[in-house]
Amino acid sequence: MIIVQASYWIYPGLRPAHYSLEDILDLVCQASKLSKELICSRSRYRCHVIPRQVYCYIAKLKTVSTHEEIGKLLDGYNHSTVTYSIQSVNDKLDVRDKDVKELVETVKKMF
Repeated sequence: MIIVQASYWIYPGLRPAHYSLEDILDLVCQASKLSKELICSRSRYRCHVIPRQVYCYIAKLKTVSTHEEIGKLLDGYNHSTVTYSIQSVNDKLDVRDKDVKELVETVKKMF
């Protein structure tokens, strides 16, 4: 963490914008047209899983929150689940999954 903070002092342009995890969750809810309860639930339906994974991905990009902090908002998901979600979105973007790419781009445009 000290190295990251030091790099912000040296390169102020690297500092991520100050978004809260709740703000990011709200944006994902708006983009996916789902309620917070559905995204934060333990549902395994693809239409609920993809926005949940995108939330983890965007939260890691836009905040300096730990995986534990990101997971707390999602009904207590642990760090390994958040790590898997982030990697899953990365993999889906690599293989050009249309649904995931569209949701990620929509949420990014909202910032």
